[in-house]
Amino acid sequence: MKKFAVIAAALAISNVGLAHADTIDVKIGNSGPLTGNGAVAGKDAENGLRLAIDELNAKGVTIGGKKANFILDSQDDQGDPRVGVQVAQKLVDDHVDAVMGPFYSGVTLAAATVYGPSKIPVITSATNPAVTRQGMTNLFQVLPSDSRLGGEMARYAVASLKAKKAAIIDDRTAYGGGVADEFEKVVRQSGVDIVDREYTNDKATDFKAILTKIRATMPDVVFFGGYSQQAGLLVKQMHGLGIKALLLGGDAICNPDTGSIGGEQSASVRCPIGGSPLAGTSLTGKFHDAYVSKFKAQPQIYSAVFYDAMNMVAAAMQKAGSTKSDVVVKQLRDTDYTGIVGQYSFTSSGELKSPTVTIYKFAGSKLQVAN
Repeated sequence: MKKFAVIAAALAISNVGLAHADTIDVKIGNSGPLTGNGAVAGKDAENGLRLAIDELNAKGVTIGGKKANFILDSQDDQGDPRVGVQVAQKLVDDHVDAVMGPFYSGVTLAAATVYGPSKIPVITSATNPAVTRQGMTNLFQVLPSDSRLGGEMARYAVASLKAKKAAIIDDRTAYGGGVADEFEKVVRQSGVDIVDREYTNDKATDFKAILTKIRATMPDVVFFGGYSQQAGLLVKQMHGLGIKALLLGGDAICNPDTGSIGGEQSASVRCPIGGSPLAGTSLTGKFHDAYVSKFKAQPQIYSAVFYDAMNMVAAAMQKAGSTKSDVVVKQLRDTDYTGIVGQYSFTSSGELKSPTVTIYKFAGSKLQVAN
C-alpha cells in the first residue's frame, strides 16, 4: 500500500511539473502618470492594458506551444523624467518582457538611457520627434509624432479655418514645445502671420496675463502646446477676456477633461487624434462595453491605444513563438497590426508609418468629428 502511495505522490508531483512546463509567465511593465496632473490619462491607459491582459489570459493564448500568463507590473512615474528613469531601472531589474510607456515624451527621452541598452521592447505614446531619433532599435511609437500632429493642425488652420494670424502658447514640456514648434513651422510656410508666442508651464492655472497680450494681436487661432486640464482653463479664460479665436492644440488636449473643465466654451476647441473617426469618437462595440463593465467608467482616448498596443505585442510574441527581446523586437519591426484605433506598422526608427489623423471638436465633454 505504501508503495502505491509513493508512486501516486510521485505522479502527482510529475503532473504538477508538466503543467508548469506547459505555461509561461509574460511580465508586462507599464510606466505612466498614475498620480498628479496626468493621473486621469495615465489611469485610462493602464485600464486599457488591464483589459487587454484579462482578455488575453481568458483566451488562453499560447506562445511557443505554452499557455501564456500575462502579468502587469505597473509603476507610477508621476510624469516626472527623474522618477521615470528610476521606474525604467526597476522594470529592467524586474525582467519584464515588454514595456508599455513611458506615457510622456519628457519621461521617455530621459528613460531611454536605461531602456535602450536593455533591448526590451518599449511601446510608447510619446510623440516628440526626438523620441525616435535616439538610435533605439527597440522603441515603437504608437501615436503620430508631433511633426504629424502639429503639421495637421497647421494645415487645418490654413485650409479649413482660413486663418491669417495665429498666436502660440507653449507649456515648455517636451511634448508641448515639440507640437507647438511643428505647428509654427508649417503655418509660417503657408504664409500665416505668427503674431505672438507666449510661454507658461504645465502647473499654471491663471493665463490672463499672457492672454491679455495675445488679445491685442487679434489672432484668428490660438495654438496651445500642452495638456487637457490646462486647455479647459485656457479656453474659459479666453472667452472671459473676449478672445473670439478658436483654440487649437495637439492630441493631449483632445480629452474629455478639456470639455468638462472648459464647459460650453470648449465648443471653440479643435484638436487631432491618431486613428479612425469611429475609434476616436464613441469607442462603441466590444471594447467600450467591456471597459465600462470592468471599470465602471467611460473610456477616454489612451485606453484604446494601449489596449491595441498590448494586443499587438501579444500577437508579435505568438507569431515569433518567443518572448525573447531580440526576437519580439524583430517581429514588431515587421508587424502590420490592425487594432480598434487603426493600423500599426513602423519605420526603421520606430515611428508609425502613414498614421491616420482625425480632427475633432467638443460638444460638452464629448468629442465629435470636426467639419
